[in-house]
Amino acid sequence: MTSRPSLPAPWIQALALVALCLLCYLPGLFSTPPIDRDEARFAQASRQMLESAILPESLQDSALHAGGFAVPLVQDKPRLNKPPLIYWAQSASAFIFSRGDALRDSIWMYRVPSVLGAIGAVLATWWMGRRMFDERAALLAGALLATCIAVVFDAHQARSDQLLLGVTAWAMALLWNIIRQAHRNKPTGWWRWLMFWIVVGLGVLTKGLTPMVVLLTLIGFCIVQGKWWAWRAAKPMLGFIVIVAVVTPWVLAVADHVGFDNYTRILHDEVINRGTSAKEGHSGPPGYYFLTAAAMFWPAGALAIFGVWWGWRRSLSLGPKDARWKERTIRRPAELFLLCWLLPTWIFFEIYSTKLPHYTLPVYPALALLCARAAFSGSALIKRWPARLSVIGFAAVGVLVPSAILVGSVLTGDLLPSVWLVAPFAITVIVITVLASRALWKGFALKGVLTALVAVPPMAFLTHAIVLPRLTSFSPAIIERLDVLGLDDRPLAATGYTEDSLVFLTRGKINKLGQDEAMTWLREHPSGVLLLRQGMLTDNAAEFRVIDSVTGFQFARGKNITVDIVELKP
Repeated sequence: MTSRPSLPAPWIQALALVALCLLCYLPGLFSTPPIDRDEARFAQASRQMLESAILPESLQDSALHAGGFAVPLVQDKPRLNKPPLIYWAQSASAFIFSRGDALRDSIWMYRVPSVLGAIGAVLATWWMGRRMFDERAALLAGALLATCIAVVFDAHQARSDQLLLGVTAWAMALLWNIIRQAHRNKPTGWWRWLMFWIVVGLGVLTKGLTPMVVLLTLIGFCIVQGKWWAWRAAKPMLGFIVIVAVVTPWVLAVADHVGFDNYTRILHDEVINRGTSAKEGHSGPPGYYFLTAAAMFWPAGALAIFGVWWGWRRSLSLGPKDARWKERTIRRPAELFLLCWLLPTWIFFEIYSTKLPHYTLPVYPALALLCARAAFSGSALIKRWPARLSVIGFAAVGVLVPSAILVGSVLTGDLLPSVWLVAPFAITVIVITVLASRALWKGFALKGVLTALVAVPPMAFLTHAIVLPRLTSFSPAIIERLDVLGLDDRPLAATGYTEDSLVFLTRGKINKLGQDEAMTWLREHPSGVLLLRQGMLTDNAAEFRVIDSVTGFQFARGKNITVDIVELKP
């Protein structure tokens, strides 16, 4: 009998995971312009929050800087559909990296909290896996989450999703630690549940989903077991008091600025209305997240069905057919905990009306742990057809996406980089995908998924360092043209192309106008410059002259447009 080679010390494992994260998250982080629309809005709100605190009063604008650290503003409009923790984190990051000079900030500074949130989630998954299974499964689970395409993409953006993922992952890791202690009849200690509920409170201040994930997991775990010892160990009533203590100061500050009625209305629109009707056209049928999992959880999606199936088989042993369902014998509390974390929240979002791909991110650590543990099991389930559907999805994404980029670089002219730059990375990803798919199809789950992980760094570099900077370069090109023409210090407005990246790049100084407001603004600002989508205001063409035009790709709408730079005729 041969013994398995031992892994390095835990701190070396943690450093290895951090290095893997940076290998995937740093390409393109500094070079990609602000991405429309959410990222630009988050970053601009955080910038205005920072400026309200550190700019001299002589440089502050009452419309832009009235919210302080309580109410995030994008220009003069409150942005209260998301809680404040992400804005505080982004403001702190910009303050640190700009050395306290808000006028020297850059978009990458607002992305750093997303990188740290993703790394935090990876380390929480690894830490939890060591306590659930063993260090090999834990290390693989951390790697699967670190390289997940949805995590890699969001870690490059100044949004709240990765901070939410990190906070939720640590909340669930602490919850499992409490349950594990209680299951062994050991005292949980007041500090464990206090730390746990403080982290849940931070989740409320991040995006509000963490308590839902925690409660669904706890309730599901207790119902399946038919016992409520885990509920009692978590002390939810005391937890509620902790959450209120964490959240209330900010709620009172917001109410002081905008009023309770307005804030309640915003919450109702953001939470209830999103659940009952699709918002902003983001709809999808039940099964949407199941169908998109192969892409969003790539490359670990190759083991998704296998991991959940294996976890189900391990956690529940069904009794006789006529036995009551409560009389099931619980075999593996770790796998049961992961399933109760994954399935109820997943089902909730499948029936939730508004659907966006990142909504299910908070359950990805559970899926990564199930897949990692299954990969080491040697189970023959990987060869059965339900599990092979995941392998087919993995192969399709790994071949079709780089192929589409490769073909696009040939057919779209200047829109995508040169085929000679794209080809080495695209072909590398395709070859690795084919090799991994072959191993998975033959039933070698561990070999296949380890091979698949090798495809992620070149895929990340191709997408974020080569393709995305080109696709998001339109707004910077417009601002650069204004600078070259010497128009950057004149009053500026836009109509027809009013993306939030323009707001960020002009530090909030651009006026976003409707078509019927544009000519009025020009007449009221004779020295002003208007960015006008070509083909608009044709009836008023005699009143203005076109100084220059810029053509480019509107990323948020996926099409090429031309913007004219115009001014009023003398």
